[in-house]
Amino acid sequence: MLCERGTRVVILSIGMMGLALAAGCLTLTTTPQGGGGSGGESNGTPSSSSGDGAHMPGLCSSVADCPDVKLCETMACMNGACISGFVQAGLQCNNDQVCDGLGSCVDCVKNSDCSGSNASCVDNKCASCSDGIQNGNETGVDCGGSKCAPCAGIPCAVGSDCPTNNCVDGVCCDTSCNTACKACNLTGKEGLCSNLPSGQEDPGVCDVTKACGFNGSCKLKLGQPCAEDSECLSSDCSPDNICEP
Repeated sequence: MLCERGTRVVILSIGMMGLALAAGCLTLTTTPQGGGGSGGESNGTPSSSSGDGAHMPGLCSSVADCPDVKLCETMACMNGACISGFVQAGLQCNNDQVCDGLGSCVDCVKNSDCSGSNASCVDNKCASCSDGIQNGNETGVDCGGSKCAPCAGIPCAVGSDCPTNNCVDGVCCDTSCNTACKACNLTGKEGLCSNLPSGQEDPGVCDVTKACGFNGSCKLKLGQPCAEDSECLSSDCSPDNICEP
């Protein structure tokens, strides 16, 4: 493409034609040789700078003439034109982040970019079952969803209140926990189906003549009739068929 300025004709390279078309016609200036004034002659080579030394947008002789780029972007000078691009996805930026391949520095682009228990990358953000926040598709803090253990210990009234659909002893429980001498609200074990302490009754299930044993089973109390040792809380059925210490 040709653009005329007075009697001078400048041949634009292919890399500049897009700029020329967009502007209608580019007006280029040349750098005077030998420190000549405004009437000095040039060598006829187009310059990428205007008379006041400012770089013309998009024109360059080296990448130093091009605009600065931000993290995860690239810049090159090709055929006299500044060409921008993006850094490859997955390359490190900002210490512990990575480029997303679209010019942004993000937390992650794949699961392996993240750390923590069952870590995953969701919408360029890391989520794990040990980061102390509810993220990803968790239904509670570091619990529930497709990656983490079921949420437990949350106060409830009915099963539908819980991600596990198990409301036991007033809390969301990890299992149905519906056998004798089991509870889901023990101090320090809220939400986990656990054995009741040995010797404690389970009202309505293991009480009156019985109490819970060490392994969560229901056993006969002292003084109760028995047939064998395994029936007694003390594991001792006397020859008189009485549970004794």
